[in-house]
Amino acid sequence: GRGVSTTLGILLALVTIPMLILALPTLLILIFRRSVTPAMAFLFITLPLVELYFKVPPVLIAYSIALPCLVGITTYLRTRPGALRRA
Repeated sequence: GRGVSTTLGILLALVTIPMLILALPTLLILIFRRSVTPAMAFLFITLPLVELYFKVPPVLIAYSIALPCLVGITTYLRTRPGALRRA
């Protein structure tokens, strides 16, 4: 929802190996918790660490941090009543 699928697709194309490594634990969290939020939190927090391990270029690491942050901010602004008026 709200840009997560697009973000996953972009990151899968840019940093394929780290995303594939984190796919199984992320799917297990999604299956057992039945909520996207903890699964995506796990994925987006651990992804830069796995990227560092695999020596992914710094620009891609920065992108993989910035993109989920942007999705989180836009989701917050769209789902919280009055958030746009306060910002």
